[in-house]
This record gives sequence, structure tokens and C-alpha cells, in this order.
Amino acid sequence: MSQKILITGSEGLVGKILVPELKKDGHELILLDKKSENPIDLLKDDILNYFNGVETVIHLAVNGFWINHEQAQENIDMTENVLEGAKNSDVDRIVYTSSINVYDYSTLYLDGKKINEYTPLSPHAKSNWGEKNESVVHYSKSKIICEALVQHYNDKYGISAINLRLGAVGPNNEPYKNEPDDYAIWLSREDLIQIMKRAINFKGFESVICTSNNSEKFVDLSHLEKVLGYRPKSNSEFFR
Repeated sequence: MSQKILITGSEGLVGKILVPELKKDGHELILLDKKSENPIDLLKDDILNYFNGVETVIHLAVNGFWINHEQAQENIDMTENVLEGAKNSDVDRIVYTSSINVYDYSTLYLDGKKINEYTPLSPHAKSNWGEKNESVVHYSKSKIICEALVQHYNDKYGISAINLRLGAVGPNNEPYKNEPDDYAIWLSREDLIQIMKRAINFKGFESVICTSNNSEKFVDLSHLEKVLGYRPKSNSEFFR
């Protein structure tokens, strides 16, 4: 059944993958992005009217990866503004695109450990990257805090919410090839689309790790399959 869906950060990589697919399915889309033809700033503009009649919000907008403390705080403030808009407009659900960076996954990978639904959250802080003014640590911390905000709005206001801890979506639909764990955390566009299509009908609250069905089995996908009824199909080994 078609919905009215608001998408923040629609001009980013995930947004550009997702928007055409949701349009094909007949959904009415409200697209908010600073880089769109009619730019909307989630921190400065009054965004409440955009939520009128919206059933699902997909929150993609983010300052990503190598960022400083101030940019991380902007991620938190943007998320809170979006959650407030959803609450005040009686939106049914929030789909929050979190990240596998809520885990220190590089360390876990090098230590031969696996990630599952019980793995504790810890900012991604690969030891040889060090602490810099612009660091993935700030990005990771902001994602962890935003996930907690999303859960709070479910707890307090009853908005269905799901944190999707996305693996690495490459610009060419291939794994990155810079780090030893790149093949293990890859998420194909095909799997991303199927996960998102199921998430927009989710009820309740959950956080799920989302990668493709990669041969290394670094990520346990059983919780994703249980929550959304989808088993990823792509495998990064195809690109070895």
C-alpha cells in the first residue's frame, strides 16, 4: 500500500538509490535536502509543515564520516528536529539510517570476533587512525546518541521506530577496497532497497545490523531476517 513518506538527505548516496524505487512503488515523497533544487536546512528552517499527513519519515541526512565535534552535534540536533516534527504531526514511524560505525568493527574484525544483536555499542576507533579534530569517532558517537533519541521517541510517544545500522554502501555498488574488513561489511544496493521497503512498514522498535550476505559471515544477519523478514542475497566475494 502506498504511503506519504518524508525523506531527509534525499540528495545523498542512499537517497538517490532509494527515491526512484519508492516512486516506482507509488509512494508520495516529500524530499528535504540542503542540496536540492529547493534547499531545506534541517537546522535553520521551519520544517514542521512538511510533516503534514506523512506516515513514515526516513531520516538519512547526516554530516558523514570524517567530521569534527561541532558537525557531530549538528547530526544530533538535526535528528532531534526531525523527531520533534514527527511527534507533533502524529507520524506513524521513523526509519533512522544509522551505521555499522556504532560498533568498533575494525577492531572486532582484526580480533576475529563477530557482530550480532548483542554486541555492545562502541564508537569506531580503529587504533592507527588516532584521535584527530576530524575523526570517525565523532561520527560514530553522534550515531549512537541519535539511535538513543530515536528509541526515546518510541518509548515516550509511541512512534514506531527502527535503527538500520547500515554497512558500507559503495558508490559503484561494489565493496570498498581500502581496509581488511571492507568485503565483510559491504551492503549492496539491491539488499539496501529491499531492507528499506520492509522498514517503511515496520511497527514497534528495533535496531538491526544491515550488510549483504557476505562469505566472511562477520555480521550475524539472523536478527535482520527475524525483524524484517528479509535475508540479504548479495555477496561481496563476487568482486574478489
